[in-house]
Amino acid sequence: MAITEISKISIYGSSPYGPAVQNYFSMEIHLSGGRKYNGREEIYWSSVRDFIVAKGITQLLFLGTAAETHPGPLALQFFRERVQLPKKIQILDAEIETDVALADNPTVYVLGGMKQLELLNFITTNPKLENLIRTCPYYFGESMGAKLIGSKLRVGVPGTSLVAGLGILESTIIEGHYSQKQRQSVLREEVKSGKLKFGLGIDEDAEVVTTPELFPKFQKLGPGLVKLITQPH
Repeated sequence: MAITEISKISIYGSSPYGPAVQNYFSMEIHLSGGRKYNGREEIYWSSVRDFIVAKGITQLLFLGTAAETHPGPLALQFFRERVQLPKKIQILDAEIETDVALADNPTVYVLGGMKQLELLNFITTNPKLENLIRTCPYYFGESMGAKLIGSKLRVGVPGTSLVAGLGILESTIIEGHYSQKQRQSVLREEVKSGKLKFGLGIDEDAEVVTTPELFPKFQKLGPGLVKLITQPH
């Protein structure tokens, strides 16, 4: 059967974030296609900050392992400078064991970057960290941080064999920088070769909000393109 492409409508109404996700949803997921937001980067970081403050979140676990331009502590410094959260919100570094030990049902933010396999291996070889990600109430992922939660992902150039993701969004593969890096045909081929139901393409200036239970329905934020490719099984 032919693959079809669908532009989804909002599941949350007219609010920029929508109402609080109902308690029976396991996790609220915020995915960004990347940080080259065509002048919208400050808008993006402001929206993340406003959401965290509005939800009364008190603890955030940050993971910047994939960021090749901001290695180690520089990734966390970059995040702090951009998001500018109130001091009362505790920010923990997922690369520091003692910080992970302090984490108690935190919101999780995973930064993007080119060290994709390193990020995936770091998570899957740290059971406590992986469990914190899988059970967090709110998850933010940009670029590789978004790709990570699909059931499969590509960690190299187009055509590279797919590997297992965390599978938080089942039977799904995600591509960031969708239009900017012309991933349209790549994503369609990945859905076919991976024998998946869904491919989600997210532009750099777009965000997706969803839950594991509601997906493939989602809310789109920002002016960029979000494309859902479906392959009936």
